[in-house]
This record gives sequence, C-alpha cells and structure tokens, in this order.
Amino acid sequence: MSTGTAHRSPSSSQPKAAHLAVQGSAHTLPKAPPTRPPGQPRSPAPCRGPPRPGKTGPPEVPPPAGPLTPRQCPTRSPPASPPGSSLCSQTLSPRRSSNPDQELPKTPSSRIPVGMGSPGGGNEQKKLIPHPPPSSGLENPAPFPTPLRYYCSFLITRVCCPCALGGASQTVLVMAGGPPLQDSEELPSEDPTQGELSSKYPSMYLRRPKGSGSGKRKLHSPYDRGAREKRPFRGPCAGRLLLPALFLLLLGLAIVGFWTSVLPWPPWEAEAEPAAGDSPADCSLVLAESIPEGMSFGPGGPRHLSTHRAWLQLIHRAQSRVDIAAYNFTLRSRATGSAHPSGWQGHEILDRLLSLPGRGVRLHVAMNSPQPSDMDADELGRRGATVTPVHMEQLTGGIVHSKFWVVDGRDVYVGSANLDWRALTQIKELGAVLYNCSPVARDLLSIFNMYQALGGPGAILPTAWPPRFSAGSSLQKPIRLHLDGHPADVYLSSSPPALCAPGRTSDLQAILSTLSQARKFVKVSVMDLMPQCMFCQPKRFWPELDSALRAAACDRRLPIQLLISCWRHSDPNMFIFLEALSILAQPPLSCPLHVKLFSVPVSGDQWQIPYARMNHNKYMVTDQAAYIGTSNWSHDYFLRTTGVALVITRPRGAQMLPVQRELGAVFERDWTSPYALPLSPHPPCAARGPEGTG
Repeated sequence: MSTGTAHRSPSSSQPKAAHLAVQGSAHTLPKAPPTRPPGQPRSPAPCRGPPRPGKTGPPEVPPPAGPLTPRQCPTRSPPASPPGSSLCSQTLSPRRSSNPDQELPKTPSSRIPVGMGSPGGGNEQKKLIPHPPPSSGLENPAPFPTPLRYYCSFLITRVCCPCALGGASQTVLVMAGGPPLQDSEELPSEDPTQGELSSKYPSMYLRRPKGSGSGKRKLHSPYDRGAREKRPFRGPCAGRLLLPALFLLLLGLAIVGFWTSVLPWPPWEAEAEPAAGDSPADCSLVLAESIPEGMSFGPGGPRHLSTHRAWLQLIHRAQSRVDIAAYNFTLRSRATGSAHPSGWQGHEILDRLLSLPGRGVRLHVAMNSPQPSDMDADELGRRGATVTPVHMEQLTGGIVHSKFWVVDGRDVYVGSANLDWRALTQIKELGAVLYNCSPVARDLLSIFNMYQALGGPGAILPTAWPPRFSAGSSLQKPIRLHLDGHPADVYLSSSPPALCAPGRTSDLQAILSTLSQARKFVKVSVMDLMPQCMFCQPKRFWPELDSALRAAACDRRLPIQLLISCWRHSDPNMFIFLEALSILAQPPLSCPLHVKLFSVPVSGDQWQIPYARMNHNKYMVTDQAAYIGTSNWSHDYFLRTTGVALVITRPRGAQMLPVQRELGAVFERDWTSPYALPLSPHPPCAARGPEGTG
C-alpha cells in the first residue's frame, strides 16, 4: 500500500460527525513530557509503523489476540517512510475508506495529522485530525463537508454530548467538519500558549469548558472557533434549552387556540355595539315589476310589487345616504319631448329624490354621459345632490348601462328599470329588492364607487384597481345568507372586464356558469339575444352564448325556453339567429330548445312615446339559481358596456328558493300569455333598422 493509507478498526461503523465526545474517566492522562532545554535539537517524533520494503525500521506489530476492544484494533503495516521523514508529516485525503485495502489519494496539506499518546505508551497508530489551510477562513473549501453535514454534527454534539455526558467531566475532540476518529484520546493539561504540544501542533488550541475542572480540555480548530462565534446558541448546554423552549411555544399556541375557540370573548368584545350598516341574520327579497299600461294577464297570474312603489319605499327608508347608478336620468316626461299623462309616477319619484338633501340624506347619482336631457340631473345638483356623469364611451367604447340603488348600505335594488318615467308605466321591467342585506349592499357600493372614480373629464382606466374596489363576493366565494328563511349563496357580477376589480366575476362568466350548473330546466327572458356584435362595424360573429345554449340542449338534453323581446327597434338579424337555434328542436335532433317572442301591444298615442312599449326584462331562472341582470345578451354589452347582475344559488342539498319559484311563475305567465308569439324570420312586431336600445 502506498503512503497515506489510514487504518480503521473492522468493528468501527460509527457515522461521520464533526464532534466526538467520550467520558474523561475512561483513561488517565499521561504527564506532559519535560520541556526541551534551550539549544538542544528536537528529537524526531516517535512514529510507529513498518518501514518500506528493503528499508530498516521497527518490526510490524502483530494484531492482539482475543476479543477486540476500542484500544486493541488490528492494524496493517504501511510501507516505511523515506529516510529522514516521518509518517506523521504525511497528509491524508479528507475521505476515509471503510475498505482496509483501498488506497486513498494524496491531497495538498489541508489535513494535518496529530499524534496523541495513549495511557499505556508504546507504539500505536496516530490519530489524524483534519485542519483547513490558514487562508481558507470560514469559506468551507472543497475537502470539507457540506453545511448540512456540519450542522448535523453541531446538533449531535450540542444536544447529546454537553448535557447528556456532563460538559465538565468529559474531553471533547472537536474537528472542523472532518471524518470522525475511531476512538477518543485525552490530552495533557497544557496551556495552548506554551509547551511542546502547542509548538508541535500550532493549528490546534486547547480551551477549558466554562465551569469545568482542571485537566479537562476541548480541542478546537480555528475553523470551528470562527463558526462558533456566529452560532445563535454559544453556551455548552444551549441545546438543552432548545427542546423545552419549543415545547413551551407549542403549549402556548395550544392554550391560545383553546381560549379563542371555547372560552367566551372578553366583555368589551361581547358587549360592543354593532357597526352601522351591519346586516342582521336574515335578508328578505321582493320582486319588483313594471307592467305597461294596457296589458292584463288575468286574475290568476302572479302579481308583485310595482317598480314605482318599490322605489318610493326605498326613498322613505333612507336615513343617511342613497346611491343610484342609471343609464337614463329622465324622470319627467318633458325631458324626453313627450307630455304623456302616465308620466306622473316619474314626477313623484323625482320630487321625493329632491327632498332627500333637505332631510339630511346624501344623494349620489352616477349616470351615463351624454344624456338625452340634463334637466333632471341639473335640478338635483342645485338641491345638493352629487351627480357624476361618466363618459364611458371615451374609456371603453360603451355606455353606463347599470341600473341599481343602494340605500344606507343596507337595502338594494337591481333590475332592468332605468331612472326614467317610461320604465314605470310604458316598459315591461323586472328587478329585485333586497331589504336589510348589508353584505350585498357593501359589495354593490364598491361597484358604484368605481363609477364615481371614473366620472368627470380626463378620467382614465387604471392598469390595476386599488384594493378598496375589490369584490366582496364572487362565483368562487359567494355570500352565504338566510334569504327569506332559506340558506342561499349570493354574489354580484359585472361587466365589462376592464371594470372588474380583483376577485369580481364577469357578467358573461356568471351566465355561462348558471347555464352549466342547471340540471332540469333553463328559462330566459331577455330583450336581445344575439351571437354577434350589434353596434360595432364591421359586425362580428360571437358564438359563446350560442354555443353554450346548443351544448346544453343537445348534449345534455336540458329543456331550454327563450322568451325574446320583439318591438319596433329589434334588430332583424336577431330573428335569423333565433331560427337557427329553434330548428334544433326538429327531428331527428329533437333538442329540447324552444323560442318565443314577446310583444307589448301599442295603441293610440303610445306610438308617439320614443323607445317604449317593449319587454325589457333581463333574467334567467334554473332549478339551481336565479339570475337578475341589467345587460342584454350580445357581445357589445359584455365587452364594452357596464352592467351588474345579482346571482342567487341554492346550496347543495337545499330546497328550491322562493325567488326561483317566483321567477319561474312570472316566466310561465308570460310564456303562456297572448303576448307570447311564435318565432318567425320576419315578425310583424319588429321594425327594420334599430336606432338604439335601453
């Protein structure tokens, strides 16, 4: 075997560690050798081992007989050293082989062997202690172990050795991350600044553990000393405090968790007054409907609160603030160039709104700009109301088409009715009023605040909406309510995507999700249903809703009924697209998809009322949910125009909600009424060339 082979006991299988400690009482320390007189040459270090072949030297030591002990390990005879050299001055690789016959390569002098005398003296194998080169500092060069190995060794020594064995009664041989020794050697009690041991091994130093007796020293390398100064726990028994501290921390967390979940809150928390606008446990919902003059459904049909009466109640309940978003703000008939006698209801609503500032109630209105007439808005501004015109066409290319009220952050109206006198008496409208429902009111108020932020000249769309506009509900995280005594999940959706704050569900996504969740039926009543961009040039095909309806009817065999408005400003292309849907019901496909048109009768002077006499509803009801919105179903309304929808779903396993049954009854009343007409490509109720919609 070549020079540099290490000897290892066959029974030595302990893992490598950076620190190894043994009881100091296992062996007795020999006395320190006498100091060499000045001027006398130093005698060569006694280094045991056989000479090279052909060289003279001490004979090979045979292995001892009998059972092996840690102090009696069979050794192999390495080749003799060259003349004038000693095995102690040779270096070893940082690796130690478990195979006695494997040769280890030579390395630079980054490992320095250190020999220590045994209690019995005589020729014995030298212990080799690794030592980093002086220039390496704390950089952990390549021959040294990885940080993981070093810190594992640190934990083993700190936790197990100092406290388990009694730090003052032990001798610890500390290495800077090298391979472990096979057994521990005790050192003479010698000051590291003087004596032969320090002169022979200048890379090591001895240090007495704090509180230990004399004669028990620790051997450290500069590598370990520098690393120790950066350790958080420097005491010899600091590891003993780690586990108790961790246990106390976990115990404290468990006590706090138990206290917050089981024990009652402190009195100042339990007796605190609820904040203004906090919602009670239950919300109530009422459908509000506008039936145009001259229409009658007979005595057996469902009847609901009129839109006129619902708005009057909201104004009467207001105590601090009323917020209204509207497309049109024309409550007086003369603002539209008409003096129809049915306009009295709009006049009454305007008078009640004008009285709010005198009662100390703040009134805020966000409306589309420009308006057909600013007469009513200017009057409100002179009475102390805050009116914000929003130039949405300059921002998104669309309009403000949202229609909702928020009263005192508690009551809500969402529906198809504009702030217009015609919406009360000349147009068929449907909406929902939520009373004492502050979670929904606060969420809707964040959308209103967004419109106000975009009002005025020079407004721009932000690249990212601030957190104060974030959604309070969504398709993924709806608001759980008790609606008329029944559990319900409620969320608000909006459009266009550019005005959907973080967490907000888009209006189109809400419609597609409601369609996909339906299992038994789908009933839709909407003014326009177009798989096309209606107001863009050139017009583009938009198949998302059309494809969803076809897939639900033909793939899932889901019964679908579509009730579409037919009036003098209907787009004639819409009826061709509806024909393409309706034809799916014919054999052999027989998809359960049926389409009808709804026409509001017009007679006498009603022809003189502009943009009136039509079905303006925008709702959908299924066996799983109710959707009440403000947008027509075409690409323009979901891409560029603002809109809001109230989506109410029943939880899994719950019964059908009252609002679902009521909406279903309204749809069946209209579907079976004489105002529901069969679909045709050119119905007589439609006029060519749409001039606008509301």
